[in-house]
Amino acid sequence: MGHRTSLAALGIAVMAAGFDARAADTPDGRRWWSHVAILADDALEGRDTGSPGHRKAAEYVAREFEKLGLRAAGTDGFLQPVELKSRTID
Repeated sequence: MGHRTSLAALGIAVMAAGFDARAADTPDGRRWWSHVAILADDALEGRDTGSPGHRKAAEYVAREFEKLGLRAAGTDGFLQPVELKSRTID
């Protein structure tokens, strides 16, 4: 969960940092909030790890990274497979 969840948090930070020349005339607070509003929207169904809503959120962040001109360092673009393990304590 941590790897993909951190992608969304990192995405908000990068998008809010002011690198987006397309929105240079939009105050930083409104631009930042627009990303938060999209990622927190009920349409993303809570973004549980592995859920369709989680995938939509990750794809949104990846698209925004591409719009900013960032290059993915991974082997499969910005979205990388991550093996998730869980344990239950009795």
